Amino acid sequence: MAASSIEIAPAAAPIFEVEGPASIADLVRELGNLPGVDGAIASTFDGFLVAGERLDGFSHQSFAAFGPQMFNRLLQYGRELQLGEARSLTIYFDQKPIRLFQTGRLLVVIAGRGLEPLPDIQIEKLAAKLAQAKT
Repeated sequence: MAASSIEIAPAAAPIFEVEGPASIADLVRELGNLPGVDGAIASTFDGFLVAGERLDGFSHQSFAAFGPQMFNRLLQYGRELQLGEARSLTIYFDQKPIRLFQTGRLLVVIAGRGLEPLPDIQIEKLAAKLAQAKT
């Protein structure tokens, strides 16, 4: 069985300016096509898929349904351990990163490509735009 690990990033204020509203589908498409990213989805916190890009071999609906449960449960564990409020979680399965974060009223799930690092700066910029996005 492969080892799994969890990273909890501390909450921080957004550091990027947002130009103008874009569609959620366009921004998720951009996220899913970043270097080092296998795909991305955005869902509501009650588990409904809003947009998805790639994630070959995985069900967008399954990630939309289980992502919010995983995110909320791990945030609760962090609070109980008095780690503070997290704004994103990165979980590694077989050395493949899965990043979950809340932006506005959406949960975004990004699957990384193997051992490649996730492009954090580009993800942060697109997350700021997603918080302002129109449906």
